[in-house]
Amino acid sequence: MTYRPEDILSALTYDPITHNIIVCSIVIKFWPFKTQEEIKTSHEAPVSFARYNHHFDAIVSGDDAGFVAVWDIQDGRLMSKFQTHSSQSQKFSFESFNPKITTGTFDMKGRRLITSGADGSVKIWNFSNGQQLKDLLSADEKPKVDTEITELISIHDSSKQRVKAAYFLAVGWDKRLHLWTDPARQEDSGGGDEEEDDAVACTDLPPVHLPPVHKNDIMSCCFDLKTLLVFTGGVDGTIIGWNFETRFARYSLHEWDETCTSENFIGASKSVDALVIMDYKRLLISMSAD
Repeated sequence: MTYRPEDILSALTYDPITHNIIVCSIVIKFWPFKTQEEIKTSHEAPVSFARYNHHFDAIVSGDDAGFVAVWDIQDGRLMSKFQTHSSQSQKFSFESFNPKITTGTFDMKGRRLITSGADGSVKIWNFSNGQQLKDLLSADEKPKVDTEITELISIHDSSKQRVKAAYFLAVGWDKRLHLWTDPARQEDSGGGDEEEDDAVACTDLPPVHLPPVHKNDIMSCCFDLKTLLVFTGGVDGTIIGWNFETRFARYSLHEWDETCTSENFIGASKSVDALVIMDYKRLLISMSAD
């Protein structure tokens, strides 16, 4: 485990005048104290994602202020909450720093949470205790992966027959797909401890020396295990299918149907904001805010 001075608490006290819990490590932090009756909303900032974790029977949500909350699905009780940024670990200048979480997903076993920030970073967390486990880096091993990431998904095959390893996939404003092999090496026995690999740099699709397939921002993505296709949706209404094995774009949906795309996509938005595979009917469903 990496030594982190900011994780060592040297003092903790409660201020009855300001109703703050004061925590001291190498910095001093103030945490507003509120009783359950005083909390009127689930988050104090707009919610950016909410995911159900069936392993723990809980909802995990993130917000624009950089907080992640874990909720008991049975009674709605807040079980834990942590902040995904801190000033001493921030790799970017203070002026450009934005704590917003843009999206999140779970790993194959549902034990870890992967989040992306408005600063283009991607991180892996133990969401039970709020410990950061790993930074997922860009292809050139930098913390900023994308201008802004709009969607994160986990790609895996529990039977390991069609997809041998586990992956994380991110898309965003840079019009490319960012693919990582899960840095946790899964034990063959299934259920042992997970070791973290050092190799966390992503593979860009298409590579940076080739022009992007999407002409504008990518807003959504999904994976179909039966066809081994990744589908990505753009802000301009385009939907592209990618062969996961070859890593190349295979086809565009509605390539010749002008009603399914929009040249003036800002004024008449046809943004593909969500993509879902319906296994029962074998349908790809796309959704838009309009």
